[in-house]
Amino acid sequence: MAFLDGTRRYERFGQLIFPAVFTPAWLASCYAELGTFAEGRAIGGEGLRIAEAVAHPPSLMFASWGLGLLALRQGDLRRALPLLERAVSLCQGADLPTNFPWMAEP
Repeated sequence: MAFLDGTRRYERFGQLIFPAVFTPAWLASCYAELGTFAEGRAIGGEGLRIAEAVAHPPSLMFASWGLGLLALRQGDLRRALPLLERAVSLCQGADLPTNFPWMAEP
């Protein structure tokens, strides 16, 4: 994560999803499985803020998925459902069928 600070935050490095979004989303999902929800929300939230700043649909999809999964594992359906629905919608809208299973079945 430290590598992706500063100007690298908005670099794609040839990837479909911004690494500064992809990495926190995966970490949020890992924290969800460990039950460390506060840490996951903090890091996942940062990824979502970056994705929203760049307005990049695939990155928004992945950031929403990470935070949605975390909220789901915590049992917070009120927070999880809009995030996961957004992830599925963005996945379909961006025509990323290979990501659909991740987005639709957390």
